Amino acid sequence: MPTHQVVITLGSNHRQQYDRLQQAVKQLQQYLQITAVTPPLLTSPFGCSSTDFLNQMILGTTDDDYPLLLAKTKLTEQMLGRHQYIDTPTLIDIDIDIMLFDRKRYHEKDWERDYIQKLYQDLMQQQ
Repeated sequence: MPTHQVVITLGSNHRQQYDRLQQAVKQLQQYLQITAVTPPLLTSPFGCSSTDFLNQMILGTTDDDYPLLLAKTKLTEQMLGRHQYIDTPTLIDIDIDIMLFDRKRYHEKDWERDYIQKLYQDLMQQQ
């Protein structure tokens, strides 16, 4: 099986944000070989009025293809309390996004955000 390099972002603006991010990292380790994790970064909300978000970025490898990895990350979100019918745009228990899979970028508009660029820069400095 080929090994794929991935970059994943985590975010939460719900109670116990730090714990939510740590729980997400722990769950992701079940199907990712994590090689680097940025320190959490507190950011202002973008596109909605809510409490600040705590964000983090992960670098890792996986044998899963993109669709399977995406399904696993969405299942992890649900396991950690995120449910589409409960979440509102202003309250997010946990958000897990695949930003980079091998050399293909996802969530293009997010890459333009300052905090994503900072997290990515921090992640690459750990290499």
